[in-house]
Amino acid sequence: MFGHHKMTHEGTARVVACQPIMSGIRQAGGSGFTFSTAESWNCDLILDVVPEGGTTFRAETSMRFGTAHTPQAGDRLQVRCNPEHKAVEIDISEDARFNRKLYHDAEVAERKEEHDRLLDAEPGTAAVPARPTMEEIKRIAAERQGKAG
Repeated sequence: MFGHHKMTHEGTARVVACQPIMSGIRQAGGSGFTFSTAESWNCDLILDVVPEGGTTFRAETSMRFGTAHTPQAGDRLQVRCNPEHKAVEIDISEDARFNRKLYHDAEVAERKEEHDRLLDAEPGTAAVPARPTMEEIKRIAAERQGKAG
């Protein structure tokens, strides 16, 4: 399942399923209310892997992701793989949706832009709008990643 094979190809993969592994997550709360204190968790992923110059195959791997930045079915990811052994490793080094440093930087930049917009607005203009949704943050991060590349 999760062998240690030399990765021989670059490629992409489509997420078929991503299941967080819930064991070991600390829970806190009382009166029937419970919340997770984990900021990240390991996920088991099933991927349809498309190696450059190779034949598509299905494989399984696991990786740690931020709890609010977990891949969903249908997401495309960059990977390194070994088609002969049906082995795959996910590469999020340039993926602002899932790389903690990249999405954190995008969120900080978005907050600074909103702060500057409000500071520069005329007195009496509308108060702070609702915070962007995670999907909006991911979209903005992806747009920034595209401009930087």
